[in-house]
Amino acid sequence: MLSESAIERRILASEAKTIIVRGGPGTGKTTLLTRRVISLIDGKEIPPSSVLLLCVSPASAKALGDILRQNHREIRIE
Repeated sequence: MLSESAIERRILASEAKTIIVRGGPGTGKTTLLTRRVISLIDGKEIPPSSVLLLCVSPASAKALGDILRQNHREIRIE
């Protein structure tokens, strides 16, 4: 696993309700968002039903959903 950058650490630790992550293809946006959501759900800070993630493409939405469901089968992806 690659080491976290300062920006990644700030995003993962942020208490903000809204976070926008921008980056080019292959820069780790989907992985970072997935880690953030899983940490919030696992920490019982939020229920899975209160999460809204918007993806730029159906492919990124599928990748995100697949990773989230591996960790939390109760998550519903629409």
